[in-house]
Amino acid sequence: MLSIGAQLNESVRLVQTTETEEIFQYYRLQVAMLMATIQDKVMNPLYAEHPDLVQPERDLVLSLIPAVLPPLFARGSGSLNRSGRLGEFR
Repeated sequence: MLSIGAQLNESVRLVQTTETEEIFQYYRLQVAMLMATIQDKVMNPLYAEHPDLVQPERDLVLSLIPAVLPPLFARGSGSLNRSGRLGEFR
């Protein structure tokens, strides 16, 4: 699972260097939400049931999620609205 997180992080870097800022911001949010869901629904229950599986890298990965996850309810044109789509917040 940690390698999946690393691959997702690398994909964000790739999108940042190859796409527009608007697409990058949207993609980064989607990846952050996916990583948070994986952590919440897969990893946390697994670690709760099997604490011996906890690795030091886990704390590093968890510390990076807030830095990647921008405010979901940003205002303004080109920002992400409640649906997670690009556009004006309503």
